[in-house]
Amino acid sequence: MRVVEGAKERRYATDEVAWLLLEKRPNELKAYLCWGLDGAGYEELVTTAHLRSTVEQFHREAKQMLGLDQFEGRTWKGWHHHVTMVLLAYAYLALSRAQQGDTHPLPTLPKTANALVLEMAIQRLLREYDLTRPRAKRIARTMLEEFTTWED
Repeated sequence: MRVVEGAKERRYATDEVAWLLLEKRPNELKAYLCWGLDGAGYEELVTTAHLRSTVEQFHREAKQMLGLDQFEGRTWKGWHHHVTMVLLAYAYLALSRAQQGDTHPLPTLPKTANALVLEMAIQRLLREYDLTRPRAKRIARTMLEEFTTWED
């Protein structure tokens, strides 16, 4: 805690409370600072602290696949719009991934994105060139493999 020495009395820089949550593992001690959870119970603190890896995974995937870190504008409105579009795209991919069914393991988010890009290319070829679906799929796959880093 930081203390500010004033002319008349001691003042604290903030009145917020942070909880220090320690987790002992076999070979390490993990520490979490939990802010804004003053009325939370122990279970809620632990659950919130363990969400960190999920949030980190989202940031990594949103940056690598969807360009979360690509914004070069100068306004709050522009940045907000960019982040909103990235979140919408991520939600769409996550929903598409979840709808794959329970019969087999979930595909990774990149595999889901690739499947959607492939399907969009197939649909465009079908619409514009009146091809059969198998032929459109072969052409789309070849185009994606030749001109991008796409992997099936």
